[in-house]
Amino acid sequence: MSFGHRILTSAKAALRRAATRGLRRAPSSGETTGVPDAGSDSYYIRLTHRTGEKWGIWSDATLNRFAKMAKDVAGDFAEVGVAYGATFRRLVPLAWEQGKLAHAFDSFHGMAEPGLCDRPDSEGGSHPEGEFDIGGIEAFRSLMDSHKIDRGDYRLWGGFIPECFDRYEGAGRFSLTIVDVAHYGPTRQALNWFWDRTPADGLVLVGDFVIGWDMEATRAVKEFLRVRQDYDLVDCYNNQIALRKIPA
Repeated sequence: MSFGHRILTSAKAALRRAATRGLRRAPSSGETTGVPDAGSDSYYIRLTHRTGEKWGIWSDATLNRFAKMAKDVAGDFAEVGVAYGATFRRLVPLAWEQGKLAHAFDSFHGMAEPGLCDRPDSEGGSHPEGEFDIGGIEAFRSLMDSHKIDRGDYRLWGGFIPECFDRYEGAGRFSLTIVDVAHYGPTRQALNWFWDRTPADGLVLVGDFVIGWDMEATRAVKEFLRVRQDYDLVDCYNNQIALRKIPA
């Protein structure tokens, strides 16, 4: 068994343990569920790190790998929470190579105010309100221009979640989506919105996922998966999780 396969197997085992606490599958009638104590699987943070990859960064290798997996799946590419465009400007040409558009969903004015399920400042703080403010949608478009990204190859949908989803106009299918908004509420809403628009074999990747946590994006993912049967865990490493949609 390769080292990479051992990592994935261990991550899957951690999620299976979470399932026994009601986090992976829908509960049966009368069954109660709960979120595990924070840190109960914290050692998996280190176990799922891969040498040569930066924590929480969508590397070229990761983007190329999942783009190839989405090649024969109908639907555009999307990123929710693009910040300064470091990932999005690499996602656009990958979509273009497949004859697809890339869509960016963001306020373009930084993070929304943290909610009750996000870490308070006294505990190290979540991303504070306004962090990653790039100055608006046109400022982001100009930034893409500076990286020679053709404006015809992507679409921008501005507003905080869910307003940016309400403004979307398109075919309504996505073969590859990256959700990277850190906070609990926006992550949960993004998962629901995109999963309904993801065809079979489509991929949804989520950042800021740490198996042992019970707050922020991690909590949103766990709660989302608790009530779903139509997914496969493709990978889980570097504070990122990859899900593939399967028939229910």
